[in-house]
Amino acid sequence: MGHSFLGTEKNGTFVFDPHAATFKKTELSDDALCNSVNCITGYGHIAWIATKNGVFKLDIDNKLTTHFNSENGLPHNNINYIYYDKKQTLWVGTHSNFLSSINIKTDKVDNKKKTLKKFMMCSFTGLKL
Repeated sequence: MGHSFLGTEKNGTFVFDPHAATFKKTELSDDALCNSVNCITGYGHIAWIATKNGVFKLDIDNKLTTHFNSENGLPHNNINYIYYDKKQTLWVGTHSNFLSSINIKTDKVDNKKKTLKKFMMCSFTGLKL
C-alpha cells in the first residue's frame, strides 16, 4: 500500500501509516513558513511539498530532504502550486511572474525567460506513493 500525505497551514506535513492507521509528523524544518503547506504531489518514493518557504523533495525510503528556494534558483519562496508531469518535470508556480520547473533527475531549477502575465496551475489528483 502507498503512502498518503496531509499538509497543514501551520503544523507541517503528516504521512499516513497504513499499518498503524495513524498519521505521523514528517519534519521538514523548524521554520514556520516551511510548515505552511500549499500543495503536495509525488511519484514512486519521492514526495514534492510546496510551502510558503520553497519546495521540499522528500525521499520517503531514505528519509532525505532537499530544499529548493530563492537561494538556489526559484524566483520566489512562496510556492502556490506544483505539478509533476509525464516527462519527469516538476512545474512550480510561485508569487512571481515566472513559471519555474525542476528537473527531478538533476534537481536543476529553470525559470522560464519570458515573464507570464497570467497563468493558472491546478491539479486535482490524489497522491499515492
